Amino acid sequence: MSGLGRWFPRSTRARAASVVLLGVCVTAAFGWRWAVVTWRIHHARAALAGGDVSEALSQLESAERLQPDRAEVLYLLGRACRRNDQMDRVLPYLYRAGEQGWPEKDLRNQRYLTLVQAGRFEDTESYLKEVLRKGTDDGLAEEIYEAQAKGYLKTYRLGDALVCLRYWVQWKPKAVQPRLWLADIWLRLDNHKSAIRELKAALEVDPDHPSANRMLAQSLMALQQIEEAKRHFERCLVIDGNDLAALIGIARCERRLANAAASRGHLNRLLQRTLSTEQRAEVLLELGQMEFVDSRNPQAAITLLIQAERLAPHNHLIHATLANAYRKTGQTALAARHDRKVKDIEASFNRMTEITKQLIRTPGNVELRFEAGMILMKQGLKKAGADWLETVLVYDRRHRETRLALARYYEEIGDKRTAEQHRGSAADPLPPGRSSPTKSE
Repeated sequence: MSGLGRWFPRSTRARAASVVLLGVCVTAAFGWRWAVVTWRIHHARAALAGGDVSEALSQLESAERLQPDRAEVLYLLGRACRRNDQMDRVLPYLYRAGEQGWPEKDLRNQRYLTLVQAGRFEDTESYLKEVLRKGTDDGLAEEIYEAQAKGYLKTYRLGDALVCLRYWVQWKPKAVQPRLWLADIWLRLDNHKSAIRELKAALEVDPDHPSANRMLAQSLMALQQIEEAKRHFERCLVIDGNDLAALIGIARCERRLANAAASRGHLNRLLQRTLSTEQRAEVLLELGQMEFVDSRNPQAAITLLIQAERLAPHNHLIHATLANAYRKTGQTALAARHDRKVKDIEASFNRMTEITKQLIRTPGNVELRFEAGMILMKQGLKKAGADWLETVLVYDRRHRETRLALARYYEEIGDKRTAEQHRGSAADPLPPGRSSPTKSE
């Protein structure tokens, strides 16, 4: 007898062999998990570097299920959630990463970037100066640009956003995301030509970028460059055959190119699809315009346009077409009502554009911000209005009218806790000798 048999009886040898086998299995299982998670981390880091945050999150969430306490996974999840604007998930992941021993320097950077991205620049000024003084690697530098741009856009500091994004593009000419945000700013300022310039530059880098193609097509349509717009909508469908916005865009282009039958076919098929409220309103508007203009059937147009109005009451084209259709059928009172709606919506749009331009020069003007929020509230765009009102509190956290307006909004959507918080802040008394709060408070 040799080996274990010389020293242990048969039953003992069997138990020992079982223990060894169990140890091998445990080691193999642990090694397998470690290897798979390491592979997912590698792909998540590559996705983050390439700007594909959704893919990074998918890889990291799978990795967390396999190794829920691995520090690198938790840290990267915090980064990915921040970059994906899932802000409520960021700090818990960073805290857990710290508990598992991830370096405090990295965690500190991400905590500050979370504040920057939320638009809290006064709280992060010293941090940004320190980074500027010491310098950093390209990866963190790009995250800082991204967080700053998001923070400026969130708080409608468009002038600062333009400066930030231009520096980013100068540093990284082939970066697509800053070009898209620049285009978005130009569109807010009703400057389609500048938006088109940025979008074409983005597509030189990534010809198959779906958002860039879609935004470019929509801007080209606004400038009546219909054939080129159609080509970019068609490109969107090559990238994603279920791109409903592109399908609607193609239908609109076909009609403007005098291909009414093709347009009607697209639109009727779209009505059988699952559309968003805005998309369904767009389709009904196009069909209504076809009935009124092409088929000269104003009553059929009215039937379609009333459905569209219920879905998108702030769309001025719906009201303009309804006004013309009612006028054609002799219903002058209804035509006049929709004419007034058109004037009101167009005046609001023009005022919003003017406010946006003024805030580039005076970003701290809380009264302009409050006015913008209330304009959108009045037009029924409650969420967009609330977003504007929240920016008032960045500059004046005790602005009473803003607090009361936000209290009403949150009460309407059923968030009574937040409504009471705003109502309580509005009721806070001012310090003695003061008639209004200051920005510094």
